[in-house]
Amino acid sequence: MRRTVISIARTLLGGLATAQLAFGQGSFTVVPFEFDPFGTHLVAAEWKGGIGCPTNATFTPDGVNFFPFSDPACLSGDPSDKRNEGLLLAKTGPTSNFAAAGAVIKGVQ
Repeated sequence: MRRTVISIARTLLGGLATAQLAFGQGSFTVVPFEFDPFGTHLVAAEWKGGIGCPTNATFTPDGVNFFPFSDPACLSGDPSDKRNEGLLLAKTGPTSNFAAAGAVIKGVQ
C-alpha cells in the first residue's frame, strides 16, 4: 500500500513539473481519461469546478458583500478560469482492481 501511495505521489509531482515546464513553452492541454474495462465504476477522471487554484475569485461571507480572494499557495493561477477548475483523478477501489484514472498532457515536447 505504501509503495503504491509513493508511486502515485511521484507520478503527480512529475506531472506538475511537466505542466509547469509546458506552461513556460506555450499552450498545452490536459485530457482526463478513465480506464475501466470491466465497468467497476471505481475510478473517475474529470475537470471539476470549485477544486482548482482560485485567482481573482470572489466570496461573500454575508450573501450581500463580495470580496476578492486568491489562494496564497497559487497566486499565479489562470485568471481567465471563471469556474476555478481543477483536475480530479480518483480510484476508490482496491489497488488490485484493474482500472485507473489518468490524464494525457498534449502539446508538450
